[in-house]
Amino acid sequence: MTGPEGCYRLTYSAGNETDSVIEVEIAGQTMRWAIETVTRTGEGVSLSGMTSGTQAIWQDQFWFEFFPDAEPPRIDYWGDRVLWRTDLHDRA
Repeated sequence: MTGPEGCYRLTYSAGNETDSVIEVEIAGQTMRWAIETVTRTGEGVSLSGMTSGTQAIWQDQFWFEFFPDAEPPRIDYWGDRVLWRTDLHDRA
């Protein structure tokens, strides 16, 4: 994924209904974000939950919505029902 901090790694680990996570490394910080909701969309699926560990780089936590099947894949970050930012995967 690419955002204001540059390129970062995002890996989805499927578990059972209580332990699916997205592992993220942004600006040298490694985090595990629990997936709370999986929704079918017109773009495939959406994996959603709260960021954790982002206070060190963003001074806040956000609701994330990851669209792995979108073209290009993207992750939306929401704060108090307002879209904070969208980061895209650059397939190049």
